[in-house]
Amino acid sequence: MKQLLRMTLFGLVLSLATAAVAAEQTITLAVDGMTCSMCPKMVQEAINAVPGVSQCNASYEDKVGTAIVTFEDSVASIDTIISASAQVGYPAQLATQ
Repeated sequence: MKQLLRMTLFGLVLSLATAAVAAEQTITLAVDGMTCSMCPKMVQEAINAVPGVSQCNASYEDKVGTAIVTFEDSVASIDTIISASAQVGYPAQLATQ
């Protein structure tokens, strides 16, 4: 019985530690290749399809493409998000602040 209690407690502590490490992040990407009002929609669709992404807002203003992406960093990575944009023809990189 004590062994079962220890294992249950260990599992609980482990799951809490994992939850504490995982965090929601928001990043801004500079997106190349946008030339019209339809381009941000393509980028948004591609990035929103990445597991772990909760929101993507892409825009094309003043001939500068950007995407603001909120994601769970334990599920998605910045590289995966950038790759999703590039796969639909819009290379992206982290925007400099």
